[in-house]
Amino acid sequence: MAICGVAFVPQILDLTGQPELAYSLYGPAVAAGEWWRVLTAQVEHHGFIHLAVNGASILGFAPFIEKRIGGVRLAVSSLICGLFSAAFALFFNWYGYTAGASGMIIGWLGLGLLIVEARWRRVLLQWAVFNVIVSLAPGVSWAGHLGGFVGGLGCGALIRRSDDVVPPARFGLFDRLSAGLILLGALAVWAAVKLHFPGTGLPR
Repeated sequence: MAICGVAFVPQILDLTGQPELAYSLYGPAVAAGEWWRVLTAQVEHHGFIHLAVNGASILGFAPFIEKRIGGVRLAVSSLICGLFSAAFALFFNWYGYTAGASGMIIGWLGLGLLIVEARWRRVLLQWAVFNVIVSLAPGVSWAGHLGGFVGGLGCGALIRRSDDVVPPARFGLFDRLSAGLILLGALAVWAAVKLHFPGTGLPR
């Protein structure tokens, strides 16, 4: 949340322009070499309301997931969800400016659905239905939300499988294979750019 707040400072200092667009996900810019947008878009927001809504979700939901998997794994999962969110957004919304932590947050939802207790799973399912409705609203990146959710499901599946196989080593499978999910997410981003802009090479 603190990183999102820092990223919002340029908008406070420049009320007449749109500094957030320089850090948002935008297909042609990524194809031109600005690959860092894939990461900065995860913490950039388009306006105070956008920041406030996602900030409230982060403050309310991040501790819930962190309590169950730990801070480092939450950070790794967030990166994975962000990469998949960016890949889907680039594929389906190449010419749109996409930003916000919501893809990552909904990724936590996908992760949580697979690892939480049954009573909490019902709550998360209700929240999932709500987010499906929100994702269909004009101006909302449904593709980014869907991509984040897919990334979260991948993380949750590894954690849940670890529980089933070796209960004492609860996160063993996730700890060993999460790097593979990061690589897969990065390749998905590259593939989405490559499909729209065949002349694009791998980032250096």
